[in-house]
Amino acid sequence: MLTLPINKVNLSGLIFRLMCFSAIILFAGNSPAFAKDKPRLIGHRGGVIDSTHTENSLAGLKAAYKRGYYMAEIDIRLTKDGQLIILHDPTLKAYYNVNKAARELTWEEIRGLKSDRDGSSPVLLEDALKYCKGRLQVMLDTKIAGDDPVNFKKIEDLLRKYNLLENAFVIGSNEIRNYFNGKSKTGYSINALKQLKTQNQFVADRYFLFTHGNEIKEEDVKWAQANHVMVVPSINKYHYRDIPFMDGAKRDIENLKKWGVVYYQIDSEFDRWLVK
Repeated sequence: MLTLPINKVNLSGLIFRLMCFSAIILFAGNSPAFAKDKPRLIGHRGGVIDSTHTENSLAGLKAAYKRGYYMAEIDIRLTKDGQLIILHDPTLKAYYNVNKAARELTWEEIRGLKSDRDGSSPVLLEDALKYCKGRLQVMLDTKIAGDDPVNFKKIEDLLRKYNLLENAFVIGSNEIRNYFNGKSKTGYSINALKQLKTQNQFVADRYFLFTHGNEIKEEDVKWAQANHVMVVPSINKYHYRDIPFMDGAKRDIENLKKWGVVYYQIDSEFDRWLVK
């Protein structure tokens, strides 16, 4: 069940809204007036992921930066000894041939693993953010179960340390989005955003529209544009079950471009229709 954040009127919230007022002009780049803006790409699962790059690796982040991506989406998990690492799947099997979950292994046991794709090793969240500073913004998808304010605070502190907090996008659980409400922009569905607006929340300051690119409607984009809310569709190959994913992605990207969308969370196979 979706739990929407509670609107708390306090001094820090007012300061945040004032700081974000000018950012609305910069980040509302989904309005028709900004339709010719250069697309801002968000690399799914850690940047450029292909036959030569491992998910959530430094190599994938570096490739995304070289290709001109704006942001990388990274997945966060905990090791057995409480280290924050970037890893999408519950286990390390897909790339490292270890059929155990990160939470079952210590960082010392994980750090020396080598990907069978490019020889990359697993990465601490801090090392990923350290690389991204001054190069890439970050979208965070936490795989940490439940409400974990101690580790959420660790993530916040790392983002702040590397000057990434203010421009970060946060998706994932209700708990992590509620924690970062008012600190970074958090992603919600169109229905959730409309509900938040009825509660007199400052939707343009705090939130962005986040939904699958093959499900978003033009009317949703228009609503977001009218309310100065950023639109961030997710174009991922796993969304296409009844059509070849390259065909589906091209169709959706072309439609979204016509509607004036600027931000795209994508699998890197699809950047050919967005990078010139």
